[in-house]
Amino acid sequence: KALMDNLNTMMRDRELPRPVRKRVLTFFLSARRARRNEEQEQILRRMSPVLRGEVALRSNWQWVKKVSFICNLVLEPRTNVESSDVTRIPHFVIDIALALDSAIFAQSEVFGEQRALYILRQGLALSSTASGGMRVFCAG
Repeated sequence: KALMDNLNTMMRDRELPRPVRKRVLTFFLSARRARRNEEQEQILRRMSPVLRGEVALRSNWQWVKKVSFICNLVLEPRTNVESSDVTRIPHFVIDIALALDSAIFAQSEVFGEQRALYILRQGLALSSTASGGMRVFCAG
């Protein structure tokens, strides 16, 4: 709460226009989730490698299963089974689940690296195509 109060005071003091204020507020509201994810990552690092892999796979399965070659190779881990079910999953799939990281970008911000997979959790993204057109992506 103090951060948001300070943020509002800063924007008022600097006389930022309303559209900029809205983008800044949206960014900081989204950043709350990212900060919680960072705290949870610290907890994960304290776990054993096998347990960390299981937690990462189960918590990121909704994203990992959308990669077609993985979905065709691996059955979804059952929720009510011991970890032996997860230990049969190829190590590279666990590595992918562990490697997922989150980032937040402000509205209208340009981002992206070549050969990187981005998972859009919220909002829209535009990408230019080789033919000079634009492609729209949405969450999920």
